[in-house]
Amino acid sequence: MTETKLQALKQKLAAVNDRIDCHALNAPSFKEARDVVAQHPDASREEVDETLSARGLPSTAQQSKSLFLGLTSLARLNRKRIGLEGRIARLESPVHE
Repeated sequence: MTETKLQALKQKLAAVNDRIDCHALNAPSFKEARDVVAQHPDASREEVDETLSARGLPSTAQQSKSLFLGLTSLARLNRKRIGLEGRIARLESPVHE
């Protein structure tokens, strides 16, 4: 019974991790855009947006909007991931063997 439950939890965890990996805030272009912003801490917003535009990346305004709209869902997925990891750890602990 415990082994079946453990396998089911691991499958759910894999599905949640896939959803986190595919989340819009984890898209390669969004990550690269955040790196560009981090590399130009003293530049004006206009300068950063020019660099982003030249590289075909989301502008600072687009990034802000995406963060505002997507942060809640990503946080929810991460909470679910942490909960599943905790449940799996408890089932794998020596107490359950």
